[in-house]
Amino acid sequence: MTGLLYSPTQSAYEAGASTSEPQKQVAYVRLHRHERANMVVLSSAEKYCYAKAMLEPLLQHLSDLSSAEFYQELNAWKETVEAGLNRVDSKAAYAAGTTHPDDDDDVSGEDPLTILDPADAMGTINLMNALETTSDGCSTDISTDDDNEVVPTKPVQVNLEQSYQQLPTSGETSKSVENVTDCKQDVGDESHSRLSSTTAKPVRQVDIITVPKPKSRGRARSKTKQLRQTKMTLGPDRLAIHKYPSGLSVSLDQLVGWARNTANMKYVMEMMEIYPVQLEDAYLRARTIECRWEAVPATEYTHNFVIPIDLTRSMQAAISNARQEQRKPDELDARVKKQGIVLEVVASIDPKLWKFSSQYVYSLVGFYAIKAKGRAWFADRKWLEQDWRKAKSDVALFAHETKTFGMSADSMGNRHRALANEIISKFTSSRLRTEFVTMNGGGLISFDNIVGGICRATPKEPLGNIKFVVHPVNLNASHWGIIIVRLSGKATPRAILRVHVYMYEPLIDDAYHKNMEEVWNGIPKGENDEESQGKEGLRGFIERWHKASIPSSKLRIDPIEWVERPQQPDGASCGVLVVAQAHNYLTGNEERQNYNVSASDVKVMRLRMLWVIMHLSHERSMSESDATTTSKIHQKLQDELK
Repeated sequence: MTGLLYSPTQSAYEAGASTSEPQKQVAYVRLHRHERANMVVLSSAEKYCYAKAMLEPLLQHLSDLSSAEFYQELNAWKETVEAGLNRVDSKAAYAAGTTHPDDDDDVSGEDPLTILDPADAMGTINLMNALETTSDGCSTDISTDDDNEVVPTKPVQVNLEQSYQQLPTSGETSKSVENVTDCKQDVGDESHSRLSSTTAKPVRQVDIITVPKPKSRGRARSKTKQLRQTKMTLGPDRLAIHKYPSGLSVSLDQLVGWARNTANMKYVMEMMEIYPVQLEDAYLRARTIECRWEAVPATEYTHNFVIPIDLTRSMQAAISNARQEQRKPDELDARVKKQGIVLEVVASIDPKLWKFSSQYVYSLVGFYAIKAKGRAWFADRKWLEQDWRKAKSDVALFAHETKTFGMSADSMGNRHRALANEIISKFTSSRLRTEFVTMNGGGLISFDNIVGGICRATPKEPLGNIKFVVHPVNLNASHWGIIIVRLSGKATPRAILRVHVYMYEPLIDDAYHKNMEEVWNGIPKGENDEESQGKEGLRGFIERWHKASIPSSKLRIDPIEWVERPQQPDGASCGVLVVAQAHNYLTGNEERQNYNVSASDVKVMRLRMLWVIMHLSHERSMSESDATTTSKIHQKLQDELK
């Protein structure tokens, strides 16, 4: 990544805002050696070869198109020949009346492969046939020897001197043909009558021509002949073609906002799949992404297409590095800001291609995040549609909330199926930005799984009024554990507040004990390392909370107690068991704190958790402004992409 600092003057801002040049829809990028592109500038002969392998009737039409239109038309004909043949006449008329001055290959001169004219080639073939037919009478003077007379129906042996005829040049073609005609007339009527009387076959009766080897002319050359040096010339420059989409007014940031506010996830995924994609060429991955600060209009360098996800990651990293390494220019004054000019980090892959603003790159990240959410949405929907009557389970998690407490096995299976149908209904009608608020209004969770931040300060509630402190622990970014702190004692001055610490890790693996104990105790600051900052653990947080709320009471912390059951039955249910264990402690269900868990139990717990989150809550409606904007973008997508 190359960082450049660009800080123009205020007059440059004003000039740039008023005299912005329109961007060309077709860009030509010069390729380096061994680089490959999806679309390159082609000669007419190369276009003909590409098209001939697919559609014979369309070769001449496709070879006359410009390079940019060639790829577009080739893909259209590839899908259906019949639909393409209906457009031949109209497209041919358009190509005949339209010039393409911006297409480099159409104005760069003739291709060496197309220099030979077909008429010249046919003339040469006709001349060779004529020479072969009349080789008997025109090679030398007419001889009277009997040995030279051969019956026309038999193979003829012709000496090298007799059969050798020098081929004429292109300027002498017509003259040579006339000489051949005169020579045929000089042979006389006698030869003609002899051929006619012997057989009724065509005039050309030469079946085999045997050419003897030339006689040796002494000793062979002893010294090798020096080869002539050939001057190597570089071929024409190879140019890659990038044709940007036109006729689409929905920019990427508008599409992302529309997708997050649209309930029909299936339709959202369909629109995102047909949204135009650019810069898929392999050679672009090796190019250096250059970034610099620029003062541009807020909507500048925001486009109506996306780029591949790997190129998006590279561009995001380049912009992040540029923000850290480059000095940001001075803030713009109020007069310039009123004109819509903002400071942006702008990324560029090649000078011939369009630039990309950092806001556009952030929209790209959101685009692919929504696509990932869409794939997960379909997977969750499929999971919910399973036959819940086969999932035999009797877990206590949310039994009262879901009204499954005390049910028989068959009735519970039917109840679980009804819960799944209600969740599917919520899945269908919910937007990614839908928020589910708890009944008391104290917490919320959004449909796209946005989680709240870390608690940075001690709560205002006195610690003595709290019964449990629950802290989930992420282990090595691949596993979950939980620390449950139970508080007992009176919340009065000079009383003793006792702290019981329970740690649970569903795999029951001692290798995770050290990590979880560090979360509880924290990481102390190094004595000999001044740069070491240390890290406060959950124990330190509780001690600060106690000191801030009831400092006159005593705090007694018991040793850590590890919970050894239940153990998760698979490798992907740690989160479910962590929630279930927390629920058991909070509800006082001591019987369920130590028991075996089956795969069916995990399924049922997942189902009940989803139902409680999405049904025992209030759903916030979309704001009026978001609804209006989403409706407008929806109509544009219907008109321009469908």
